[in-house]
Amino acid sequence: MFFYILIWAYLLICSLTCQRKNILWGNILVLSVIAGLRAVTVGVDTKNYLRIFEWIADGGGEFIEPGWFYLCKMVLSFGMEYNMLLWIVSVMTLIPVAFVVSQKSPNPSLSIFFYYSLYFYLNSFNIMRQILSVSFVFLGYIYLEQGRKKAYVFWVCIATLFHLSALSALGLLWIDKIKLTSAKIILLLCLSFLLGSLVINDMLLAYIIGDYANATKGLRESLGGVYVLGLLVNSFFLIIYFTTYKNKRNSFWMKIFFIGLVCMNLVMRMELSGRIILYFTISQIILLVQYVYVLCRIREKKYMFLLVLVYVMSIFMKILILANIPGRSVIPYESII
Repeated sequence: MFFYILIWAYLLICSLTCQRKNILWGNILVLSVIAGLRAVTVGVDTKNYLRIFEWIADGGGEFIEPGWFYLCKMVLSFGMEYNMLLWIVSVMTLIPVAFVVSQKSPNPSLSIFFYYSLYFYLNSFNIMRQILSVSFVFLGYIYLEQGRKKAYVFWVCIATLFHLSALSALGLLWIDKIKLTSAKIILLLCLSFLLGSLVINDMLLAYIIGDYANATKGLRESLGGVYVLGLLVNSFFLIIYFTTYKNKRNSFWMKIFFIGLVCMNLVMRMELSGRIILYFTISQIILLVQYVYVLCRIREKKYMFLLVLVYVMSIFMKILILANIPGRSVIPYESII
């Protein structure tokens, strides 16, 4: 665990002391190497992906999204080993993120720190295909913000080649029709939280997809922890929204985060469906930096930065400590070297 906390501290120091682009891309390289050199014991699904890699090498026929299948075939065609696949996937995941933050974030290194703190990076040790898919959708957001919907659909389609859940991001095609107001936000957050905590659960998912709904049963912490996390994120969003300049409250990234938050509330008790929110909550790595540098109307911005820092640190430590189940965890980090 100390290793991951050390990386957290290093990325924070980099974001505060040096904002040069060569440092940003250097850190991306380091993070990709760490992911590529990890042992198969690190991450919930790393062993499962090794099994998939091996049956593709043997000409097996299990279903897997075509993007992942042909990526594995390419690695195998060059005679490369499984850890080279891990490194290539990490590079493919991190480069779109770095590109977007370099274009949209006032402090790209701080965005990468938030990406790490909000557990997207370490989640890539577990759900590799989906986090790769999230990165391609995130890249598409650049075009969606510009109103270039065809280009956005293209990147969603690329993402779908690696994980079908990316199709959920097509709902954002109508994001320009959404107008946030204080009353609407409070109503929808309260209603979605009540529905998610009292009504919607895995039973509904089981009716749709059968036994696969139980695939991740038992992999989450208690519902108490889920509710606490939900209250934390909802409260934080309200603080961010109401301390943002009124004429900037309908920003593109604010709306995506809000949509993700409503989705998170609705599916908080659905272990499998909860992954869908990642396509929306990744917007935080841009929004939070824009908030600290541009959007916040509080004169003493350093105090609001501390609030943001406490928020991301709380999420990071909560997931790192409580959500890592022994034997199905990123802890401890082990390398093939």
